[in-house]
Amino acid sequence: MTEIDAAIVIVTYNHAAYIADCLRSIAALDPAPREIVVVDNASRDGTAALIKAQFPDIRLIEAGANLGFSGGCNLGVRTTSAATVVLTNPDLIAQPDWLAQLCAPLERWPDIGIVGCKLLYRDGTTFQHAGGLLHLPLALGHHRGVGETDRGQYDALEVVDYVTGAALACPRKLWEELGGLDEQFFPAYYEEVDFCTRTRQAGYRIVYTPQAVATHIEGSSVGHGSARYLRLFHFNRLRYLFKHFNNTWLMRTWLPAELAHIRAVANNHEIEALQMVYLAFQSAFCSHESRPVISDLDVFPDATADGGETELQWVERQLLAKASVVAKPLHSRWPLVAFLRNTLLRLATADYIQPLVQAQNDANQAMAEAVQALARQRRAADAAVLLQGMILAKINNQD
Repeated sequence: MTEIDAAIVIVTYNHAAYIADCLRSIAALDPAPREIVVVDNASRDGTAALIKAQFPDIRLIEAGANLGFSGGCNLGVRTTSAATVVLTNPDLIAQPDWLAQLCAPLERWPDIGIVGCKLLYRDGTTFQHAGGLLHLPLALGHHRGVGETDRGQYDALEVVDYVTGAALACPRKLWEELGGLDEQFFPAYYEEVDFCTRTRQAGYRIVYTPQAVATHIEGSSVGHGSARYLRLFHFNRLRYLFKHFNNTWLMRTWLPAELAHIRAVANNHEIEALQMVYLAFQSAFCSHESRPVISDLDVFPDATADGGETELQWVERQLLAKASVVAKPLHSRWPLVAFLRNTLLRLATADYIQPLVQAQNDANQAMAEAVQALARQRRAADAAVLLQGMILAKINNQD
């Protein structure tokens, strides 16, 4: 079997359920990588033991602590020497020619700095990623094709804003020039967006190649869409914005867009996550901390000072409990009598009473929805206050 002068680096964190399938697909690559390294970030589910038992020829580095995705990748790359660096997630399954196709654009065009691949969900037909687009001013990423059935609509090499860190290749020379991934993006999210941004700033192109194909689960470490995911996602989104844009742009362009997103788009779970993120950064800026983190203290209470319900919460709960008026059936010791009485009652009320009851139910439901909307707007207003306090703290911290 021939080899490609490439080093594949995989970072694991509680991936015992997925890593074996991933490594089997890596072992079947043709041509094969010159080096394969797995960095385990102190998994607690036996990931490291599984790799030792089933894949003794794989170079395993046990970090001893959770270094995050960036820290784990940087550690793994430092132990390799191949000309091309390839980052791969542990829940990825690659097709046999995946590595050759992924590295091919780097060999053909010297102005390409990073290459990403076609990622499909496990069904093998639904797109997860065909390159990424970064929408400013909010810096919200969009995976091209996500959720679409693969019908060949993304079968051309394309220049994109970024590619996911789940599967990317870049020259070692560029990796070392840029200093690898920024470990401030801990434990995950936006590190690859930042790396791609710095690559473009250095004069290189980011491309997506459809010839390299793999399947990927996505979110197996954190849980895509979970409360923890939302906090980490927005925390590192803001870190990215604060790193790459100045205060004038943030105040004039980003802040109004962020406020509009809170008021019109974000749901209650996202607003709660944003409140925690704004508080964490505000605290860090006020304390002149260089590396803010989210702690249990960064929680904006949605309750009274003593932990009880607010008046609005009480009204909401009462309305939801009494939103529907339901007629109770009449009873009798004789089933036939009960049946006749209920039948006559339905006939007697069908044209008059039942429409009135339905109208009342509709009004109750509308009132409940209005109170829920009011509660959401109150949470959005709280988040807006925290957001503006955070950006003012940032500006004052740098004066």
